Parts: sequence; structure tokens; C-alpha cells
Amino acid sequence: MSMFVESGSVTIPNRPRMSQNSTATYRDLVIFEERLRSNMTRLLKRKRKYEFLLAGLFISLIYFLYTVFVDPSKKFTVHLLNTVALLSIAGGLVFFYQSGLYSEKIVYAQKFVPHC
Repeated sequence: MSMFVESGSVTIPNRPRMSQNSTATYRDLVIFEERLRSNMTRLLKRKRKYEFLLAGLFISLIYFLYTVFVDPSKKFTVHLLNTVALLSIAGGLVFFYQSGLYSEKIVYAQKFVPHC
């Protein structure tokens, strides 16, 4: 294939033309890539937030297990408050796993991000 097209006595270089379709496709791919990046960063932030929540629940669960069973308070009201806090945190952990928050917010982000 010739790089030049002859038209009479004038030689015109044959330039590759970009069609409107390929320009629109490229623009759509750039937009798609940007959306993937923004979704990835949003999911990572959300995953980090819920991991901190889960870690906080486990730390407080361990603390209240210690205060209720290992070193109970001498005052009945303090011991009662520690017991209620222990039960509410244990219930929160059960709710966190049973409601699907763990699989939806943490596991899904771990599966989605490596694909990007």
C-alpha cells in the first residue's frame, strides 16, 4: 500500500483518518475506566470503615468479657452496666454477621478490587 496518493501532478500524503465511532468508543472507555477507579476507591474506603467498626466491636467485646468474668466490679450497678454492654456488643456482632453487612461491605470489596 502506498503512503502517498497521486492526484494529477500533486502528491498528497495518505493520512489515517479516525472515525467518529472510534473517537466515541475511546471516550466511553476512558469514562468507564474512571468509573471503575472511583468505585474501587469508594469500596476500599467503605471496607476500611467497616473493618475498623468490626475491630472496635471485637476489642470492646474482649474488654467487657474481662470486666464481667475475670475481674468483676464490687459495685453491683457497675457490674450490671458491664454485663449489659457485653450483651449489647455480642448482639451487635451477631447482627453484623447475620444481616450480611460483613459479606456485603467487606467481602464484596475484597472480590471487586482485584478485578480492577
